[in-house]
Amino acid sequence: MAKLTDLEKVRRQRQRRRTVRNLLLLAVFAGVVWLGMWVVQRAGDLDLKTAYSDIKAEITTGSGYPVPLPGGKIARLDAVDNVVVLLSDTNMYSYNASGRQMLNVQHGIINQGMVTAQDRMLLYDRGGNKLSLYSKSELLQTLTTEYKIYTADLAQTGNYAVATSAREYIAHVKVYNKSNQEIFNWYSYQKPVVSVSLSDYKEEMMVGCVDAADGSYLSSISKFQFSINQELGRAEFPDELLFSVDYESAARVRALTDRRAILLNQELKELASYDYGGQKINRTASSPDGMLVLVLGDYAEDKKLTVVSLDKEFNLLGKFTVDHDISDIVCAESHVFLTSKNQLEIYEPGGTQLVSNQINGIQKICPAGGQLYYVSVSELDSMNIREMIAPPEETSSGKQTASDGGSSGDAVSLLPESREESDDDSGSSLESELAGSSSEPTAESGESDSPSEPEA
Repeated sequence: MAKLTDLEKVRRQRQRRRTVRNLLLLAVFAGVVWLGMWVVQRAGDLDLKTAYSDIKAEITTGSGYPVPLPGGKIARLDAVDNVVVLLSDTNMYSYNASGRQMLNVQHGIINQGMVTAQDRMLLYDRGGNKLSLYSKSELLQTLTTEYKIYTADLAQTGNYAVATSAREYIAHVKVYNKSNQEIFNWYSYQKPVVSVSLSDYKEEMMVGCVDAADGSYLSSISKFQFSINQELGRAEFPDELLFSVDYESAARVRALTDRRAILLNQELKELASYDYGGQKINRTASSPDGMLVLVLGDYAEDKKLTVVSLDKEFNLLGKFTVDHDISDIVCAESHVFLTSKNQLEIYEPGGTQLVSNQINGIQKICPAGGQLYYVSVSELDSMNIREMIAPPEETSSGKQTASDGGSSGDAVSLLPESREESDDDSGSSLESELAGSSSEPTAESGESDSPSEPEA
């Protein structure tokens, strides 16, 4: 009887081992299937060689952040997916989530303009003739235009557009698909092109132009569909200097002029606007959920700046004033992050300051993958966004909380100090980057704290 009992135990143990082995094999098989599906999805918009290169570079483990900054002057910090893109005056770099360098290519572009979308980056030379398309890990395509480049754009679909001057026309807009084939051409007879925006959802685009009539600006936005080689709609903005036009969603378009921010539908009917109240627009930031942040004013003249937060329908979320210059601003996780000289500040959209912390030499910031990446004097580093914006009582005992002193509404220091100093606190303003015009007409309308409805 004892032998029978022992044999039964052995059978049960073997059965358990077979069950565990089968479960492990099933898990491995599921992992292989998932990886295959992921590779196919990633390869859908790129050739297999590029997709393999990107995936291999993205999953290769690095030593973590911070990483030393490369040489040259840093011009831009951005992100595609969870990959950080660093643009200097000489090279294009990218880093994965563990700090491993994925891309290091000399770009040879003097006046850099850059657009990012999904897995790609488009770099172009404003006033020059060169246009380069990159994946996360390699250079994909370089074009040389016959005439000087005004502006360019890149869509999530892989389409990209470039606006140039032309021999017999004022401007020429050319659109390419993800296979670098020309799919659309449009010529402007009278108006210079200042902005182009490709839809991420349809085969269409918006083109912003600026003209002058009777000594005043006359800006316009035109809609085009690639299958129909003609203008499908237009909105005009008398006495306004258009800076940019962008698709906010499939059904919403945003425009920025020297006087106001404007929300339009896909038929270019004005839905709402926010008037700057006579202030200059300094810079902007937007988030994937549709929040728009405007920085208004001239710090050199007024020694203060106004920060305005709007939701995707242009309802006012908040408005507050800062008594220092702003070198960079982003919004993520429904919060506003801004930098000044050696300082990072975090605000709720309504204007409540949550964090004010010294990071010596901080220059540029960018959210990606739940992290806030930042450039200091000699390093590219990152911090967890949710940990930074968590209520003080949720932070670890080693961090300062509101109970350490002061009221619960005081900003707290949650971030490690950098170890280096910097004298470079400069940041390019929106006006200097997009318009650069000192002869703009001055807005005379009064300041408004809520979106104005269009007149009937």
